[in-house]
Amino acid sequence: MEEKVNTNRECNEISLQNAEESKQQSGGPSEFKEHYEELKDDIVKAFIRDYDLMNNPEISLLKFSENIICQVTENELKLVLRINRSGYHTMEELENELIWITEIKKQTDINTATIYKGINGKVIQQFKSKAGITYTYSVQSFVKGISIKELKGENLYSQLENVGKIAAKLHKMEENNPHNKETFKRFAWDIEDTLSENARWGCYLKFPDMTSDDRIIFKKAADKIEARLQKYGRGTDRYGLIHADLHSENLLADDDKISLIDFDDCGFSWYLYDLAGAISQQSKNLKEMTAAYLKGYETIRSLSLEDKAEIETFILLRRLVRLGWLTSHSDNGIIEREGREYYEVTKEMVIMYLENN
Repeated sequence: MEEKVNTNRECNEISLQNAEESKQQSGGPSEFKEHYEELKDDIVKAFIRDYDLMNNPEISLLKFSENIICQVTENELKLVLRINRSGYHTMEELENELIWITEIKKQTDINTATIYKGINGKVIQQFKSKAGITYTYSVQSFVKGISIKELKGENLYSQLENVGKIAAKLHKMEENNPHNKETFKRFAWDIEDTLSENARWGCYLKFPDMTSDDRIIFKKAADKIEARLQKYGRGTDRYGLIHADLHSENLLADDDKISLIDFDDCGFSWYLYDLAGAISQQSKNLKEMTAAYLKGYETIRSLSLEDKAEIETFILLRRLVRLGWLTSHSDNGIIEREGREYYEVTKEMVIMYLENN
Protein backbone atom coordinates (compact mmCIF):
# COMPACT_ATOMS: atom_id res chain seq x y z
CA MET A 1 0.00 0.00 0.00
CA GLU A 2 1.27 3.49 -0.83
CA GLU A 3 2.30 5.74 2.03
CA LYS A 4 -0.59 7.98 2.98
CA VAL A 5 0.01 11.67 2.52
CA ASN A 6 -2.52 14.05 4.02
CA THR A 7 -3.20 16.50 1.22
CA ASN A 8 -6.65 17.60 2.37
CA ARG A 9 -5.48 20.85 3.93
CA GLU A 10 -7.69 23.90 4.28
CA CYS A 11 -7.28 26.17 1.26
CA ASN A 12 -5.20 29.26 1.91
CA GLU A 13 -6.13 32.62 0.45
CA ILE A 14 -3.70 33.45 -2.32
CA SER A 15 -2.50 37.02 -2.67
CA LEU A 16 -3.92 39.33 -5.31
CA GLN A 17 -0.50 39.45 -6.92
CA ASN A 18 -0.31 35.66 -7.22
CA ALA A 19 -3.87 35.50 -8.51
CA GLU A 20 -3.05 37.99 -11.24
CA GLU A 21 0.10 36.07 -12.18
CA SER A 22 -1.89 32.84 -12.34
CA LYS A 23 -4.48 34.48 -14.57
CA GLN A 24 -1.82 35.78 -16.93
CA GLN A 25 -0.13 32.38 -17.16
CA SER A 26 -3.34 30.47 -17.82
CA GLY A 27 -4.68 32.95 -20.34
CA GLY A 28 -7.75 33.63 -18.16
CA PRO A 29 -11.01 32.25 -19.65
CA SER A 30 -12.72 35.65 -20.02
CA GLU A 31 -9.68 37.31 -21.61
CA PHE A 32 -9.17 34.33 -23.90
CA LYS A 33 -12.73 34.64 -25.18
CA GLU A 34 -12.34 38.36 -25.83
CA HIS A 35 -9.30 37.61 -27.99
CA TYR A 36 -11.25 35.46 -30.44
CA GLU A 37 -12.28 38.26 -32.80
CA GLU A 38 -8.72 39.59 -32.77
CA LEU A 39 -7.35 36.12 -33.53
CA LYS A 40 -9.80 35.20 -36.26
CA ASP A 41 -7.66 36.36 -39.22
CA ASP A 42 -4.55 34.77 -37.70
CA ILE A 43 -6.40 31.46 -37.27
CA VAL A 44 -7.52 31.38 -40.90
CA LYS A 45 -4.02 32.18 -42.18
CA ALA A 46 -2.46 29.50 -39.95
CA PHE A 47 -5.01 26.88 -40.99
CA ILE A 48 -4.47 27.49 -44.72
CA ARG A 49 -0.71 27.42 -44.18
CA ASP A 50 -0.64 24.26 -42.01
CA TYR A 51 -3.38 22.07 -43.55
CA ASP A 52 -4.02 21.14 -47.16
CA LEU A 53 -7.75 20.75 -46.57
CA MET A 54 -9.52 23.94 -47.71
CA ASN A 55 -8.83 26.88 -49.98
CA ASN A 56 -11.37 29.42 -48.70
CA PRO A 57 -12.43 28.32 -45.23
CA GLU A 58 -15.18 30.05 -43.29
CA ILE A 59 -14.56 30.15 -39.56
CA SER A 60 -16.96 30.77 -36.68
CA LEU A 61 -16.93 30.39 -32.92
CA LEU A 62 -18.57 27.06 -32.12
CA LYS A 63 -18.04 26.99 -28.37
CA PHE A 64 -15.99 28.63 -25.68
CA SER A 65 -15.28 26.76 -22.47
CA GLU A 66 -11.67 26.65 -21.40
CA ASN A 67 -10.37 26.51 -24.97
CA ILE A 68 -11.57 28.30 -28.09
CA ILE A 69 -13.48 25.84 -30.29
CA CYS A 70 -14.03 26.96 -33.87
CA GLN A 71 -16.02 25.51 -36.73
CA VAL A 72 -14.24 25.60 -40.08
CA THR A 73 -16.30 24.94 -43.21
CA GLU A 74 -15.99 24.92 -46.98
CA ASN A 75 -18.75 23.48 -49.17
CA GLU A 76 -19.77 20.18 -47.54
CA LEU A 77 -16.64 19.76 -45.43
CA LYS A 78 -16.98 20.73 -41.78
CA LEU A 79 -14.10 20.58 -39.29
CA VAL A 80 -13.41 21.61 -35.71
CA LEU A 81 -10.35 23.64 -34.76
CA ARG A 82 -9.34 23.91 -31.09
CA ILE A 83 -7.06 26.65 -29.82
CA ASN A 84 -5.59 25.53 -26.52
CA ARG A 85 -5.47 27.70 -23.44
CA SER A 86 -1.98 28.53 -22.29
CA GLY A 87 -0.45 26.81 -19.27
CA TYR A 88 -2.89 23.90 -18.86
CA HIS A 89 -0.93 21.29 -20.84
CA THR A 90 2.59 20.84 -22.12
CA MET A 91 3.10 20.25 -25.83
CA GLU A 92 3.78 16.58 -25.13
CA GLU A 93 0.54 16.23 -23.15
CA LEU A 94 -1.43 17.83 -25.99
CA GLU A 95 0.11 15.45 -28.51
CA ASN A 96 -0.58 12.42 -26.31
CA GLU A 97 -4.25 13.34 -26.01
CA LEU A 98 -4.61 13.22 -29.79
CA ILE A 99 -2.50 10.07 -30.05
CA TRP A 100 -4.85 8.36 -27.59
CA ILE A 101 -7.94 9.43 -29.52
CA THR A 102 -6.40 7.91 -32.64
CA GLU A 103 -5.66 4.68 -30.73
CA ILE A 104 -9.27 4.54 -29.56
CA LYS A 105 -10.57 4.82 -33.12
CA LYS A 106 -8.25 2.04 -34.27
CA GLN A 107 -8.84 -0.38 -31.40
CA THR A 108 -12.54 0.11 -30.57
CA ASP A 109 -15.86 0.93 -32.21
CA ILE A 110 -16.28 4.07 -30.08
CA ASN A 111 -17.41 6.96 -32.24
CA THR A 112 -15.23 10.01 -31.75
CA ALA A 113 -13.43 12.59 -33.86
CA THR A 114 -10.81 11.87 -36.48
CA ILE A 115 -7.59 13.76 -35.82
CA TYR A 116 -5.96 15.47 -38.81
CA LYS A 117 -2.23 15.86 -39.24
CA GLY A 118 -0.84 19.01 -40.73
CA ILE A 119 1.35 19.28 -43.80
CA ASN A 120 4.33 18.82 -41.50
CA GLY A 121 2.94 15.47 -40.27
CA LYS A 122 2.22 16.76 -36.75
CA VAL A 123 -1.10 16.76 -34.88
CA ILE A 124 -0.35 19.98 -32.99
CA GLN A 125 0.39 23.21 -34.83
CA GLN A 126 1.43 26.67 -33.69
CA PHE A 127 0.83 30.21 -34.85
CA LYS A 128 1.83 33.62 -33.63
CA SER A 129 -0.79 36.35 -33.34
CA LYS A 130 -0.35 39.96 -34.41
CA ALA A 131 0.31 40.71 -30.74
CA GLY A 132 3.25 38.31 -30.80
CA ILE A 133 1.61 35.60 -28.64
CA THR A 134 2.19 31.98 -29.66
CA TYR A 135 -0.85 29.67 -29.63
CA THR A 136 -1.13 25.92 -30.20
CA TYR A 137 -4.03 24.37 -32.06
CA SER A 138 -5.30 21.14 -33.58
CA VAL A 139 -7.88 20.10 -36.16
CA GLN A 140 -10.36 17.24 -36.07
CA SER A 141 -13.53 16.11 -37.79
CA PHE A 142 -16.90 17.54 -36.82
CA VAL A 143 -18.95 15.11 -34.72
CA LYS A 144 -22.70 15.28 -35.26
CA GLY A 145 -25.25 15.06 -32.46
CA ILE A 146 -26.99 16.83 -29.60
CA SER A 147 -25.81 16.80 -26.02
CA ILE A 148 -27.49 14.08 -23.97
CA LYS A 149 -28.07 16.88 -21.44
CA GLU A 150 -31.14 17.67 -23.54
CA LEU A 151 -32.60 14.19 -23.00
CA LYS A 152 -35.09 13.31 -20.27
CA GLY A 153 -36.44 10.20 -18.54
CA GLU A 154 -36.10 6.89 -20.32
CA ASN A 155 -34.32 8.47 -23.28
CA LEU A 156 -31.61 9.73 -20.94
CA TYR A 157 -31.30 6.39 -19.11
CA SER A 158 -31.09 4.52 -22.41
CA GLN A 159 -28.22 6.73 -23.54
CA LEU A 160 -26.51 6.42 -20.15
CA GLU A 161 -26.42 2.67 -20.75
CA ASN A 162 -24.50 3.47 -23.93
CA VAL A 163 -22.22 5.81 -21.98
CA GLY A 164 -21.48 2.93 -19.62
CA LYS A 165 -20.59 0.73 -22.58
CA ILE A 166 -18.27 3.39 -23.98
CA ALA A 167 -16.50 3.79 -20.64
CA ALA A 168 -16.13 0.03 -20.25
CA LYS A 169 -14.56 -0.25 -23.71
CA LEU A 170 -12.08 2.50 -22.84
CA HIS A 171 -11.20 0.84 -19.54
CA LYS A 172 -10.91 -2.62 -21.05
CA MET A 173 -8.62 -1.26 -23.74
CA GLU A 174 -6.46 0.42 -21.09
CA GLU A 175 -6.42 -2.62 -18.79
CA ASN A 176 -5.27 -4.86 -21.65
CA ASN A 177 -2.59 -2.43 -22.86
CA PRO A 178 -1.87 0.03 -20.05
CA HIS A 179 -0.09 3.29 -20.73
CA ASN A 180 3.04 3.93 -18.73
CA LYS A 181 2.44 6.92 -16.50
CA GLU A 182 6.13 7.81 -16.60
CA THR A 183 6.49 7.86 -20.38
CA PHE A 184 2.98 8.71 -21.64
CA LYS A 185 2.67 12.24 -20.33
CA ARG A 186 -0.80 13.24 -19.14
CA PHE A 187 -1.68 14.64 -15.77
CA ALA A 188 -3.47 12.64 -13.06
CA TRP A 189 -6.69 12.99 -11.10
CA ASP A 190 -5.39 11.78 -7.76
CA ILE A 191 -6.14 13.18 -4.29
CA GLU A 192 -3.63 16.02 -4.62
CA ASP A 193 -5.20 16.99 -7.95
CA THR A 194 -8.80 16.87 -6.73
CA LEU A 195 -9.07 17.69 -3.02
CA SER A 196 -5.97 19.62 -1.95
CA GLU A 197 -5.52 23.37 -1.78
CA ASN A 198 -3.76 23.03 -5.15
CA ALA A 199 -6.61 21.12 -6.79
CA ARG A 200 -6.50 21.48 -10.57
CA TRP A 201 -10.03 22.84 -10.98
CA GLY A 202 -10.04 24.87 -7.78
CA CYS A 203 -10.48 24.18 -4.08
CA TYR A 204 -13.92 22.99 -2.99
CA LEU A 205 -13.46 24.58 0.46
CA LYS A 206 -13.54 28.05 -1.08
CA PHE A 207 -17.09 27.71 -2.40
CA PRO A 208 -18.75 31.07 -1.54
CA ASP A 209 -21.70 29.62 0.41
CA MET A 210 -19.62 27.36 2.64
CA THR A 211 -19.86 28.27 6.33
CA SER A 212 -17.28 27.41 8.99
CA ASP A 213 -19.49 24.58 10.25
CA ASP A 214 -20.00 23.27 6.72
CA ARG A 215 -16.27 23.39 6.10
CA ILE A 216 -15.69 21.05 9.05
CA ILE A 217 -18.05 18.35 7.76
CA PHE A 218 -16.86 18.70 4.16
CA LYS A 219 -13.25 18.23 5.29
CA LYS A 220 -14.23 15.16 7.33
CA ALA A 221 -15.86 13.68 4.22
CA ALA A 222 -12.79 14.48 2.12
CA ASP A 223 -10.54 12.83 4.70
CA LYS A 224 -12.78 9.76 4.58
CA ILE A 225 -12.64 9.72 0.77
CA GLU A 226 -8.86 9.89 0.88
CA ALA A 227 -8.61 7.08 3.42
CA ARG A 228 -10.91 4.80 1.42
CA LEU A 229 -9.05 5.43 -1.83
CA GLN A 230 -5.71 4.76 -0.19
CA LYS A 231 -7.11 1.37 0.85
CA TYR A 232 -8.75 0.78 -2.54
CA GLY A 233 -5.39 1.22 -4.27
CA ARG A 234 -4.30 1.69 -7.87
CA GLY A 235 -4.11 -1.77 -9.35
CA THR A 236 -4.29 -2.06 -13.13
CA ASP A 237 -7.79 -3.50 -12.77
CA ARG A 238 -9.05 -0.19 -11.37
CA TYR A 239 -6.65 2.61 -12.35
CA GLY A 240 -5.30 3.84 -15.68
CA LEU A 241 -5.75 6.38 -18.47
CA ILE A 242 -9.37 7.57 -18.55
CA HIS A 243 -11.48 10.25 -20.23
CA ALA A 244 -12.05 11.92 -16.82
CA ASP A 245 -14.82 14.26 -17.99
CA LEU A 246 -17.75 12.16 -19.20
CA HIS A 247 -20.35 14.80 -18.38
CA SER A 248 -23.41 15.14 -20.60
CA GLU A 249 -22.10 17.93 -22.85
CA ASN A 250 -19.24 15.70 -23.98
CA LEU A 251 -21.63 12.97 -25.14
CA LEU A 252 -23.56 13.59 -28.33
CA ALA A 253 -26.62 11.60 -29.37
CA ASP A 254 -27.53 11.18 -33.03
CA ASP A 255 -30.53 8.87 -33.35
CA ASP A 256 -29.35 5.57 -31.84
CA LYS A 257 -25.65 6.47 -32.05
CA ILE A 258 -23.72 8.21 -29.28
CA SER A 259 -20.36 9.93 -29.72
CA LEU A 260 -17.66 10.91 -27.24
CA ILE A 261 -15.83 14.22 -27.58
CA ASP A 262 -13.52 16.57 -25.64
CA PHE A 263 -10.58 14.63 -24.23
CA ASP A 264 -8.95 17.81 -22.90
CA ASP A 265 -9.01 16.51 -19.31
CA CYS A 266 -8.08 12.90 -20.02
CA GLY A 267 -5.49 11.58 -17.61
CA PHE A 268 -4.60 8.89 -15.12
CA SER A 269 -7.14 8.04 -12.44
CA TRP A 270 -9.48 5.36 -11.16
CA TYR A 271 -11.90 3.89 -13.69
CA LEU A 272 -14.80 4.67 -11.37
CA TYR A 273 -13.98 8.36 -11.69
CA ASP A 274 -15.49 8.16 -15.19
CA LEU A 275 -18.75 6.83 -13.74
CA ALA A 276 -18.83 9.76 -11.33
CA GLY A 277 -18.14 12.21 -14.14
CA ALA A 278 -21.04 10.82 -16.14
CA ILE A 279 -23.73 11.32 -13.51
CA SER A 280 -22.55 13.62 -10.70
CA GLN A 281 -23.14 16.90 -12.53
CA GLN A 282 -26.85 16.26 -11.98
CA SER A 283 -28.62 16.63 -8.65
CA LYS A 284 -31.71 14.50 -9.29
CA ASN A 285 -32.30 10.82 -10.10
CA LEU A 286 -28.70 9.90 -9.32
CA LYS A 287 -29.62 6.32 -8.34
CA GLU A 288 -31.45 5.72 -11.60
CA MET A 289 -28.65 7.29 -13.63
CA THR A 290 -26.03 5.20 -11.84
CA ALA A 291 -28.04 2.03 -12.41
CA ALA A 292 -28.37 2.80 -16.13
CA TYR A 293 -24.64 3.44 -16.50
CA LEU A 294 -23.75 0.23 -14.66
CA LYS A 295 -26.22 -1.80 -16.70
CA GLY A 296 -24.42 -0.80 -19.87
CA TYR A 297 -20.93 -0.98 -18.37
CA GLU A 298 -21.24 -4.53 -17.11
CA THR A 299 -22.29 -5.86 -20.50
CA ILE A 300 -18.67 -5.13 -21.51
CA ARG A 301 -16.61 -5.23 -18.33
CA SER A 302 -17.53 -6.57 -14.89
CA LEU A 303 -17.05 -4.74 -11.61
CA SER A 304 -16.17 -6.46 -8.34
CA LEU A 305 -18.00 -6.02 -5.05
CA GLU A 306 -15.00 -4.00 -3.90
CA ASP A 307 -15.45 -1.68 -6.88
CA LYS A 308 -19.16 -1.23 -6.26
CA ALA A 309 -18.54 -0.47 -2.59
CA GLU A 310 -16.68 2.69 -3.67
CA ILE A 311 -19.23 4.10 -6.13
CA GLU A 312 -20.61 6.47 -3.49
CA THR A 313 -17.04 7.58 -2.69
CA PHE A 314 -16.28 8.49 -6.31
CA ILE A 315 -19.57 10.29 -6.88
CA LEU A 316 -18.95 12.48 -3.85
CA LEU A 317 -15.32 13.01 -4.87
CA ARG A 318 -16.40 14.29 -8.28
CA ARG A 319 -19.01 16.58 -6.73
CA LEU A 320 -16.34 18.14 -4.53
CA VAL A 321 -14.15 18.58 -7.60
CA ARG A 322 -17.00 20.35 -9.37
CA LEU A 323 -17.55 22.65 -6.38
CA GLY A 324 -13.95 23.73 -6.88
CA TRP A 325 -14.63 24.28 -10.59
CA LEU A 326 -17.76 26.33 -9.85
CA THR A 327 -15.74 28.44 -7.42
CA SER A 328 -12.97 29.13 -9.92
CA HIS A 329 -15.57 30.09 -12.55
CA SER A 330 -17.75 32.21 -10.27
CA ASP A 331 -17.23 35.33 -12.39
CA ASN A 332 -19.46 33.96 -15.17
CA GLY A 333 -22.61 33.72 -13.02
CA ILE A 334 -22.75 29.93 -12.90
CA ILE A 335 -23.06 29.82 -9.10
CA GLU A 336 -26.20 31.97 -9.27
CA ARG A 337 -27.64 29.82 -12.07
CA GLU A 338 -27.02 26.35 -10.66
CA GLY A 339 -24.27 26.32 -8.05
CA ARG A 340 -26.29 26.91 -4.91
CA GLU A 341 -28.69 24.03 -5.51
CA TYR A 342 -25.71 21.85 -6.42
CA TYR A 343 -24.02 22.82 -3.19
CA GLU A 344 -27.04 22.03 -1.00
CA VAL A 345 -27.50 18.61 -2.59
CA THR A 346 -23.78 17.92 -2.17
CA LYS A 347 -23.98 18.92 1.49
CA GLU A 348 -26.80 16.41 2.01
CA MET A 349 -24.66 13.75 0.35
CA VAL A 350 -21.69 14.66 2.56
CA ILE A 351 -23.77 14.20 5.71
CA MET A 352 -25.15 10.86 4.48
CA TYR A 353 -21.67 9.69 3.46
CA LEU A 354 -20.29 10.38 6.93
CA GLU A 355 -23.21 8.55 8.52
CA ASN A 356 -22.73 5.50 6.28
CA ASN A 357 -18.94 5.33 6.47
